[in-house]
Amino acid sequence: MVLGLLAAVLLSPTAVTAKTSGRNCSAGCGVGFDYFEIPYPFGIGPECSLPGFNLTCATGPGNTSVLLLGNPSIMVHDFGGSYDHSPTIGASIGYSVEMAAGVRDYSIYWEAPGKPFAISGSSNMSLFVVGCGVEASLFIGDSDVEVGNCSVMCVQEIMERLPQGLCVGIGCCYIDITVNLRAFTLNISRTGHAARFHSANICCDTFFLYWETVYNSMQPKANCPTSCGNVSLPFPFGTEIGCFARYELYLACNPGPSPILEMPDGSVVTGISIDEGIVRVLKLDPKGFLAHMDTPLYAASGEWGMVKWVVDNITCKDAILASTEVYRCFFNNSNCVDVIDDNTLEHVGYRCKCTQGFEGNPYLKEGCTVGHGGHGTVYKGILTDQRVVAIKRSNIEARTEIEQFINEVCILSRVNHRNVVKLHGCCLEVEVPLLVYEFISNGTLYDLLHREQNDTLSPLPWEERLRIAVEIAGALTYLHSAASESILHRDVKCMNILLNDSYTVKVSDFGASRSIPIDQTHLVTAMQGTFGYLDPEYYHTGQLNEKSDVYSFGMILLELLLRKKPIFENENGEKQNLSNYFLWAIGQRPLEEIVDERILGEASAQAITATAQLAQECLSLTRGERPTMKEVEMRLQILRSSQVIGPRARIDEVPRPHCEFVKTNRIASSVSMAACHHGSRQYSLEQEFVLSSRVPR
Repeated sequence: MVLGLLAAVLLSPTAVTAKTSGRNCSAGCGVGFDYFEIPYPFGIGPECSLPGFNLTCATGPGNTSVLLLGNPSIMVHDFGGSYDHSPTIGASIGYSVEMAAGVRDYSIYWEAPGKPFAISGSSNMSLFVVGCGVEASLFIGDSDVEVGNCSVMCVQEIMERLPQGLCVGIGCCYIDITVNLRAFTLNISRTGHAARFHSANICCDTFFLYWETVYNSMQPKANCPTSCGNVSLPFPFGTEIGCFARYELYLACNPGPSPILEMPDGSVVTGISIDEGIVRVLKLDPKGFLAHMDTPLYAASGEWGMVKWVVDNITCKDAILASTEVYRCFFNNSNCVDVIDDNTLEHVGYRCKCTQGFEGNPYLKEGCTVGHGGHGTVYKGILTDQRVVAIKRSNIEARTEIEQFINEVCILSRVNHRNVVKLHGCCLEVEVPLLVYEFISNGTLYDLLHREQNDTLSPLPWEERLRIAVEIAGALTYLHSAASESILHRDVKCMNILLNDSYTVKVSDFGASRSIPIDQTHLVTAMQGTFGYLDPEYYHTGQLNEKSDVYSFGMILLELLLRKKPIFENENGEKQNLSNYFLWAIGQRPLEEIVDERILGEASAQAITATAQLAQECLSLTRGERPTMKEVEMRLQILRSSQVIGPRARIDEVPRPHCEFVKTNRIASSVSMAACHHGSRQYSLEQEFVLSSRVPR
């Protein structure tokens, strides 16, 4: 097995020659680093840096200068950035694993260069594996705790046809890194018996490497200053690293006979009230303080005024009338307060001032009801570190609700996937326990598909429908096959598919979910689910297995294809089941008369036919005739990758970073991998690959 350093070019440790550091801390590192300002505690040479922060200036092929940190696999690109409000450096790592004949399994172990460092788990980063006929599994350190896994398949000579774009499991796959990693183990195994394996280099954006010791933002480090002069300094504000929850909440305490507490712009802080949501200041920019920050937490109010907390830049009237309830303040527990900049008299946003809070919960400062359901109430809350979260308060007096509460904690504590809603924690110090989730801002897939605004439905391009289907299928595949025990969702429906601010899928509501040991084929349970999505065989036999989720997914696929509700009114005004209607209509009418007319000008006839056929298979009355979620996901991936995909401007204008494949000479029997940001993941495949669907994940 040959290991090497992979960046824009493929290097190896033997190709890098270290230079003499010397004692001059201002010395450069070759012409290539004249633009770098290397900040302390980093430095070239032990006398210019703290232990563990020593850098090595090196020369690679073509006399190019590179800067290495500790482990020679880590190449530093820049300093001084921050991600998730912690100081970071930009870096990249990479390896090339040469596979030998007759050897099936390979393992790579990577460790951060020192205790202060960790790869960020919240920087939207993935580990990419490029090759053919291999499976890859990523573990935390040398433990058996899995971060994720993926598999790669391809046919002969596919690597010569790899274009720039999406990574969908054909020639390339990726593993999302969602936890901070100080070390990881990557296990690679062959899944096929082909004599030749191919590889391509990857050119990646830098990933983020924390150089701050990780700390719990809810509990700052010990001995943090609690005041500056005569001004109290409550958490989440702080004057030292480890004492504030976010960089925006950093304040400076200038020493002297009368210490002064200052904002980053020099405004003098005279008082802080966390409960009232204000910071009183002495001097303010007349146009408004911190108006251009990435996270606008504040709004200005006068020279001897205060910095006000702002939730969102809309009025209370708009918040109350908004079609999505995430903005509303319900008067049974809170009221809406418009926030006005007293200098400009301009409206800068609103905040929900709660009249009734969750007493006994020190983390929740304010919350607003965003929805009621049969199982309880969901609130929008702001934690003390200013994270916006969703808080679920169950109707705990019912025994079934207690069981579902415990079940949801048990299920979600084992799940880690980018398309499954994240459970932040469970608050038990209140009378009625609370579940705290990430807050998902764009409502449900049901809202997007079926809720009208001004008597019209929101535009939903064909590519977006395919992407949403792929992400739902990926999450269900993960639940069914990525853990030691399969997890059956048991209530897959559009109302339980949430969409975040970039319209990325988040599967939610695991109160009814069940685990099945790997050696069991099904469970016998009391029937539970939603009419219209319920597996007919489960309804009649009470036997639950993964094919029950497949049936429910088939209904979602129909909703995306036809844009009709599971129970809809037909031309005669009668209620009709969407599945029954589709299975009847597909044999009686042309497909273009059945599907949503809005997609006819965007999708090819072959794509519509393939999607309809897949939905028909998922909705088979007999489970044995339904595909697995693995097969469904792969077929949708191949279908999506064969489309000509344009920009997502109509419902999502957020740009995405991009990773490009760099074509190089093929290396026989090898696999390459590298770490980088999420990019767009698209292949333009030859038509014959459409049938290559039944491959291991």
